[in-house]
Amino acid sequence: MKKIFFHSILGVLLLVLLSLTNVIAQTTSSQTTSSVVKFRINLRNNVSVEMGATVISKSGFQGHRSSSILVLNGTAQTGKTFTALAQSVIASDANVSKMVLLDYPGHGNSGFPVGNGIKFGDLTMDDYVTALLASLEELGDKHIRVNALLGHSLGAEIIQMAQTRLVNRGDSLRREFGIKSAVFIVPDIASPLQWAAIDAGAADPLAANFVRTDPTLGSIFDLLTTPGGPETWIGLFYGNLTGAIVPGAPTPAQAIANGFISFDSGAMVKQLIGLPDTPGGPRKPRPTIKANTFSRSKGTIAGVVALEQDGLYVFPDEHKAVYRFVTGDQTDNLFFTFTGSNTVHNIHTITPSIYNGVIKRVLSTASQFDDYRTYDDNDDDVDDIDDGEDEN
Repeated sequence: MKKIFFHSILGVLLLVLLSLTNVIAQTTSSQTTSSVVKFRINLRNNVSVEMGATVISKSGFQGHRSSSILVLNGTAQTGKTFTALAQSVIASDANVSKMVLLDYPGHGNSGFPVGNGIKFGDLTMDDYVTALLASLEELGDKHIRVNALLGHSLGAEIIQMAQTRLVNRGDSLRREFGIKSAVFIVPDIASPLQWAAIDAGAADPLAANFVRTDPTLGSIFDLLTTPGGPETWIGLFYGNLTGAIVPGAPTPAQAIANGFISFDSGAMVKQLIGLPDTPGGPRKPRPTIKANTFSRSKGTIAGVVALEQDGLYVFPDEHKAVYRFVTGDQTDNLFFTFTGSNTVHNIHTITPSIYNGVIKRVLSTASQFDDYRTYDDNDDDVDDIDDGEDEN
């Protein structure tokens, strides 16, 4: 009788534990709320665009000094490629309460430019920079303020170009928008730094095969509807150095269904890779960034991530050079490398938690730097803090 009673009690306890597990799973999956915010910005004189951003927030979060991160994705992609990562970061111990996934013009939740006869395909990287800076201002006006930026591939270069633009006019991301930290994941590489594969013309066939003229949008880079485009998109972003698609990668159909793939401006893509005007002709200059724009004297602490199996870059040297160039730090304190057969360009959609530790480390370093410096975000002298580094 005692054994029967014991097993009955044990069975009840197991049922209770299973119920609790289900409750915990439901709570975990509902720890975040998601919404889309839209707003209009000016790109050029008499040219505007309705921007869209997905805001993912920790439900009921009341934490102290938490971080809010705006994310910029890579070429031919949308902010949806970062949804899982955003949820993972918020659920981690990185003390992040909000992730804002901003779509470029013509991508995801954002509309196409209107006015002055401009077409989507006319947009350049400089327009993407303008879109970022104007969006930071509009989001702030809507009380959706961020204090950190995360850029992946193209997104990282756009952030670096934005900081260069601000620094050239005596400003900075920190002074203008309160940006304390930045994480650059496999950044595309701006001049004057070397980008061996691109400078050798490795990406030129992509432009030749997938830049087409659309009657409404103009010259567009189309990996979405051009035959073979989605398969090429998967190969670019999920293929390792042997050309194998890594386990966990979406199929082309899944990537389309998930809203991962986007058109991009043909002019932007040509500028990004310095495409010659004629095949075999002299290469056009790639966009240029300024050295030391993320040195500590500029108030924004930056880290860089390199991936072993990302064939778009020479691992790890090219990204180490980017880190040292933009930060002035020759000790590589916030330079991170990931190795292994699955460390491909878009590994964050397969293993969303992969960068949680990196993000926590960069945010923590920025917080410690702030505590040490104890300066006001609105201090006009923020760019003049002496950190013992020489500025170029």
